[in-house]
Amino acid sequence: MARELNKDLFADQPTESLQAVSAPKLGPAVGAPQWAAPQAPPFLKEEDWKILLSQVEQLKRRQKEQEAQIDTMNNRMTEVISGMKVRFERLMGVTQRLEEFVKTSLQDIHAKFAGLSSRVAERKLSETKVQEMLDRHMNLVQQFDLRMNQVQKLVAEQELQLMNAKSALKETQKELIRLKGPDAFSRQKP
Repeated sequence: MARELNKDLFADQPTESLQAVSAPKLGPAVGAPQWAAPQAPPFLKEEDWKILLSQVEQLKRRQKEQEAQIDTMNNRMTEVISGMKVRFERLMGVTQRLEEFVKTSLQDIHAKFAGLSSRVAERKLSETKVQEMLDRHMNLVQQFDLRMNQVQKLVAEQELQLMNAKSALKETQKELIRLKGPDAFSRQKP
């Protein structure tokens, strides 16, 4: 902003036109400055001067109206901003509650998942133990079956040997009977 020096400070006598425009007159009752109604400059007609003054008054009224509108807009903006702050604070509260709910839910889910995974691990361990027991049982059954088959073969072989021995004994008895005669064995039987 450029500063300008007041020309009246350096002049010996201030000009009348500047005094008329810039010098305020104090009102007797209020004490507030009242500006003197400017007089028409010599180069303007009185009608043009009145039109100019009316246009200046209209501009002043429009300026006051716009200032009033700006004030109402500022008030509205202040209300909107305060409302937005309240909404934002409510939203922040809701967001914090939601975050806390999500955190507790996640912690619960993690705890349940940990419990479930430990139960699954225990179940797998018990299933492994049961499977090992079943495998041992099947091994014992297979070994028993193998031994049973061996015993049956042995019994069948021994029966065959016994039958061979009986048949050999019968043949030997027949041979002895034939060699000794029929009376030899009948005396020995009690």
